[in-house]
Amino acid sequence: MYRALWNLTKRFLGEENPVAVVCLEQLADSHIARSRYAEAEPLLQELLAVRKRVLGEEHLDVAISLDHLALLYRLQGRCDEAEPLFEEALAVRKRVLEEEHPDVATSLSDLAALYKSQGRYEEAKLLYEEALGTAQRRLGAQHPRTVMILENLSVLRQQMQEQGQDEES
Repeated sequence: MYRALWNLTKRFLGEENPVAVVCLEQLADSHIARSRYAEAEPLLQELLAVRKRVLGEEHLDVAISLDHLALLYRLQGRCDEAEPLFEEALAVRKRVLEEEHPDVATSLSDLAALYKSQGRYEEAKLLYEEALGTAQRRLGAQHPRTVMILENLSVLRQQMQEQGQDEES
């Protein structure tokens, strides 16, 4: 259904039309949800290219597309390809939004999760702590995003302690 809708909107409205772009994004997300990563990848790459072309490099929707592609790569274990995309998304958000924006905290947390999956625990810990501080200040301690970051940091600290890498808890 998403593919048919995307093809129709692309044909009649053009591939750069906002409706066509949303259809493309939903099609890619549907493939990811079904673990059809090979089918999702070219769609996410096309989505990123269209958004950069239409919106420019410094747009929040470009950061979202960077994150989606990076998350796909991380799911596939392609961490070396995911890292620069997460970093670029974070950089865009820091330039477009204020440093203390909750979406910046989300980008920090995404990059921390990647570092954790690579065994780069100390780097992950620092990013999680920065993300947690921002989320607590801007969203409050009970906000679901804050709680999720805190949980991720707690799991990381536990792993570090089990491996004798973290003296604090």
